[in-house]
Amino acid sequence: MESKIQVINIPRQTKFLNIPEADIQEYLQEVEKEFGTTWLNAQGEHRLQQLWHRGDPNSTIDLISLGYAIKVIKKTNPEWIKGCLGDIRSDDRNRQNGALFELNMIAWLIEGGMNVSPADYGEKGLDATIKFVGSDDLFVSMKSHDMSHHEQSLQANCEKLRIKAREVFGPRGHVGVSMVLTSKYYIESVADWEAIKKAIENWPDLNGLQEKEILPGVHLFITPMVQDGSFSSKFVSDSFVALVPFHKNEQINFMQKINSAVTQLKKQCADKVGKKACFMRLHQTADMGQMVKYATDIINEPGCEADLIVLYQPAYVNNTQLNTTAPTQYLAFIASSSWVASQHPINLRPIIGQQLMSPSRQKIAWPDGSFKDPPPSHYLYCVGWNFIDAKANEAGEAVFNVTRRPNLSVFPIFDGKVVTGLLPPNDEFLVL
Repeated sequence: MESKIQVINIPRQTKFLNIPEADIQEYLQEVEKEFGTTWLNAQGEHRLQQLWHRGDPNSTIDLISLGYAIKVIKKTNPEWIKGCLGDIRSDDRNRQNGALFELNMIAWLIEGGMNVSPADYGEKGLDATIKFVGSDDLFVSMKSHDMSHHEQSLQANCEKLRIKAREVFGPRGHVGVSMVLTSKYYIESVADWEAIKKAIENWPDLNGLQEKEILPGVHLFITPMVQDGSFSSKFVSDSFVALVPFHKNEQINFMQKINSAVTQLKKQCADKVGKKACFMRLHQTADMGQMVKYATDIINEPGCEADLIVLYQPAYVNNTQLNTTAPTQYLAFIASSSWVASQHPINLRPIIGQQLMSPSRQKIAWPDGSFKDPPPSHYLYCVGWNFIDAKANEAGEAVFNVTRRPNLSVFPIFDGKVVTGLLPPNDEFLVL
């Protein structure tokens, strides 16, 4: 039986950032001032409340980036930011996503030296205007294409399988279990998910890597984690990877969102003279290669009103050799034949994150210990929790060595309690 988790929280760490400590505290105070200590400290489901309670580096990066953007825009657009922050506070995830993307993008354009003016808040179809010396204005629509409900459903079902595996293999004396689920089709029916869960319940005792075809085209690989003396016996460590093809509507929804942005921009700018652009944020699990192809097809269609489509994808890139994880940002500029980049140079300056010249590829940990590239046009669910016993020195202080792999959190156990705040629960961006 797994022990009840008791938590030791470690205060927020900032030393890893190459930013003056005074600036870091100023950005955090901006967030605290605008959203309120009482609201931030509440035990709610809002993404900012979740970030505020976490002390890991990823949450700190998100919060500092938010405070930075608020500070930048408040200087020149204090009224606009009131409406934007109101949408961020809302319980509507779509409103949160859109407002956060607009806030970040406008702040980065301002800091990049661009002459940018946010549109009146609530004005549909037009989010900002960028002015250029000696060239037409650029009218910009900004959209955020976050995780689809198809992927959210997949993740929720995968999480249930993780819980079931811990319930099944923990009482059998296993300190850890690693699972990989692969499928040739998007798993949608409740019956299929129940069949997978039932297979885990009836799985024979673990003895090396075992594979079963649960349903036609659906395979499950399960192996025990190697007991090297470091895994805690009080908690069941786990690693779970699922590779499932996109839902048939996944790419269609993306195209519809781009088309909707272009259509709205055309209506809003009917009486304006200038260029038109759509900026879109893509979730870090999106297949950027496919997205660029679709955007290229759209902008080359006869009658397309957009002169430029900019795709933005934030992601954490893991270096398995150096055992490090770093935030990155990839921007793809897809231009029409009428676009002259030299007349409309676009510069952005985020506070954190290395800009990539090509999309990142996340490698996944296979049960045999190898790392592989996920196939294109597949959802990737990759989550692991490892519980490691910490040693005590002569002074009674905890001594432990933590490691980092893609979407794997290593939690030290000291005096029967879980130490948190060192590592994030996953590599999900909630603000950037």
